[in-house]
Amino acid sequence: MKKFDYHDASIFKIEHRVKENTLIIGILQDANTIDLIFEDIIGWDFSAFAYQNFLLDLKTYAHNDVPQVMRLKKAFLFELNPASGMGGYIIAQIMRHG
Repeated sequence: MKKFDYHDASIFKIEHRVKENTLIIGILQDANTIDLIFEDIIGWDFSAFAYQNFLLDLKTYAHNDVPQVMRLKKAFLFELNPASGMGGYIIAQIMRHG
């Protein structure tokens, strides 16, 4: 599995697909666009989307390290740590690159 470095990636889009229960975060990293696709969403919470939205890091916490409701659904907590602009949390069962 390829290890991704999200440091200084720029978030340029947020897309929620209701019917698919999917959240897509579009990032620009080293002149490449990557969609971070979160599937089987339980919830999310973001700070304001700003003019510049740069990531410091993206951390993943396994379902055994999180509250009971997430353990029951085998969900993960994905933390978007901002260097500037938008940051927040996504609770989902799957994250993949598209």
